[in-house]
Amino acid sequence: MIQNIAENVTTIDEEMEMLGKKMVQRCPGLPLAIILLGGLLATKQSSKEWERVYQNIDWYKSRLEYSRLQEVIDFSYRDLPYRLKQCYLFLGNFPENSEIKAKKLYHLWIAEGIISKTGLAEGETMMAKAEHYLGELAQRGIVQVRLKKYCHTKRFKSCQLHNKMRGLCLSNVKRENFLEVIDFRHGNIPAASSSSYSSSKIRRLAIYLDNEINKPLPRAKENCTHLRSVLFFHSYFGSYWKKMVKFSDFNLLRILDLEGFDFVEEELPKEIGNLTSLRYMSLRDCKIKTLPSFIGNLRYLQILDLRVKHVDHLYVPNVLLEMEDLRHLYLPTSLNSELNDLQLNGLSNLETLVNFDCCVCHVKDLSRLSNLRMLKAIISGNPNAIGGLLKEITQQNLCFSLAIYNCSFSSDENTLLGELLGCRHLYKLEMRGKISGLLENFQSCTSLTKLTLSYSELEHDPMPILEKLSLRRLILSIESFSGTDMVCSTGGFSQLESLVLKGLRNLENWEVREKAMPKLSHLRISGSENLTMIPDGLRYVTTLQELEIFWMPQAFVNRLRDNLDKVSGVPVIKFHNTIIDSQVCCTSSLSYYIY
Repeated sequence: MIQNIAENVTTIDEEMEMLGKKMVQRCPGLPLAIILLGGLLATKQSSKEWERVYQNIDWYKSRLEYSRLQEVIDFSYRDLPYRLKQCYLFLGNFPENSEIKAKKLYHLWIAEGIISKTGLAEGETMMAKAEHYLGELAQRGIVQVRLKKYCHTKRFKSCQLHNKMRGLCLSNVKRENFLEVIDFRHGNIPAASSSSYSSSKIRRLAIYLDNEINKPLPRAKENCTHLRSVLFFHSYFGSYWKKMVKFSDFNLLRILDLEGFDFVEEELPKEIGNLTSLRYMSLRDCKIKTLPSFIGNLRYLQILDLRVKHVDHLYVPNVLLEMEDLRHLYLPTSLNSELNDLQLNGLSNLETLVNFDCCVCHVKDLSRLSNLRMLKAIISGNPNAIGGLLKEITQQNLCFSLAIYNCSFSSDENTLLGELLGCRHLYKLEMRGKISGLLENFQSCTSLTKLTLSYSELEHDPMPILEKLSLRRLILSIESFSGTDMVCSTGGFSQLESLVLKGLRNLENWEVREKAMPKLSHLRISGSENLTMIPDGLRYVTTLQELEIFWMPQAFVNRLRDNLDKVSGVPVIKFHNTIIDSQVCCTSSLSYYIY
């Protein structure tokens, strides 16, 4: 195991192999210790460095396997460079068994100052440096990572700490007074393990909430003045704010994560407008009526997440353009086009812009965002806005995602659609509206990897055209195809990893020919009640790992169960919400696994 891990980085000579075997012999039945050793040795380039590792771990401290494991874990931490230690200790904020979103973690590291501009290579961003640090922690076996699906770059989606590694993290957090945890999940009184503001110089505070909490957090003014970050974690989203914390004494606060709170009955605390040192603020999944104008006071914000939840047509005051340090901006998915008139032309440092609504924001501002790397835009009701949007996209290294809602394309917009699909920056597209007769335009699309179509009203089989693209994920949703027959040809969809067929009510026959979709790993069939059977050709798709059957008639499910030989090599098959006589039979909903 050590050899497999370490050979990814360095060449192992005979002396190194001998040392590796000695260390493995000291770790019988301890796979975590071996993984950590492999990751540790992968950072060492010579036999002398391997010898130093062997000598510095006290193998004879105890004969107990647990003690040897702990010694390896401790040494793995001691061997970390300073910056990686800071990254690792910051993970102590998160509750046990948390799946931590990688992008959010990068943002927090940047706002904390762990990642800085110092030492960046030419053209390298702080986000890229943060991703590199997470990769190093994963390489060393300290964190477990999950990769993004259907992405050719193989970037990290999330990470998680093994319980043993989290235990080490918390012990070092306590020793170094790195952060404090207040845990309310066991009632209104913090758990005994929490120090509850015991230190007079708390710099970081993580608060684990129980929805039954009904009183403010214990607090003393002298214990708040040094706070740099406050992160809240909910048992489940939707906790009412209940004025738990007063922010008037948090003058040095750099990170404020209010994700998941319900502010419908109360306004966002006005004291937040005085936290002028803030670098990170998240209101993601919060319920909020209106965004107050005092957020314009937060001039040093670098990351602002406004993706609130269950709010129709939120009003955002036109104060964002004054936040000149802003690098990552996540706007709400639904803005009031009559009230909102957002200008972003002052945000020259912006790298990420999500939910840019062309009906609400000034499209001409995009050309001034010279550092923009990621743009996710929305067009609703006006297909002619595409031309203006493409005209302003001038950045060289931009990744561009577009959602087009409630737009029907006729032959008059044929050229416009062709220009969009020919955009080399476009990697993801969602279209909700009629494009019948214009599907040929997709043949010019070379960069698109993810495509979602709904209400397209395509009369002819779209597969002969779509299967020639380099798609990794394809969703054909409600009324995207009105025909009865569909064919995936030999050699078609050479890169496709995920296919979703949803709400294709007229589809009766689907043929998959041999050597079609050679990389497909996920298939979902949903709400296509006239489909007679899954294709025989699926037996040739040896890469398929998961088959999901949702909202399909009981007769279809029965036929599939009688012909499981077609998908005998699929590890996981799930049935959910079977339809019997036009009604959903919840009692027969199930997940069916084949091993």
